[in-house]
Amino acid sequence: QGRELVWEQKSFKQRKLCDYFEEVLADYSTHISKSLAPRTIRRHICIIRQFLVFIEQNSMQNFNKLTSENVMDFIANAAPNHKASISMLTGATRKFLSYLSDTGLASINAEWNLINPAPRHRKLLPCFSDKETDAILDSVDRTTPIGKRDYAILMIALWTGLRGVDIL
Repeated sequence: QGRELVWEQKSFKQRKLCDYFEEVLADYSTHISKSLAPRTIRRHICIIRQFLVFIEQNSMQNFNKLTSENVMDFIANAAPNHKASISMLTGATRKFLSYLSDTGLASINAEWNLINPAPRHRKLLPCFSDKETDAILDSVDRTTPIGKRDYAILMIALWTGLRGVDIL
């Protein structure tokens, strides 16, 4: 009441990378801008900046000594912060490593280590046993028009898995 909701975009100070990594990151950003949406580009660049900070903190100033173990260490280190978007983390890293390989900046092939993880298990809802299904269907009086309708609705629900609210 009388107050206005104002959205503002916060920008956080990013850790400065060595000049070489900043240049590679800028070139990579230009490269992916041809095929990805702006929001996806921002996410990829954020992840790759984290990757470059990680390898820089591990005393690397270029990609000559980059190994699959370095990449897996980064994924293991970054994964707790990307629980809901682990496939974005692995996908962005895989795309960047592919770019490094294609441009001759690195000779690493870590793609096999970065296969997207299996999706989360979905909760299975309880279902009726065959006996319960038969008992439910047998309880319907199919000699009346309403009973035939109810039987048809139950059959649709049982065979398709639709809920009652979806059928009606």
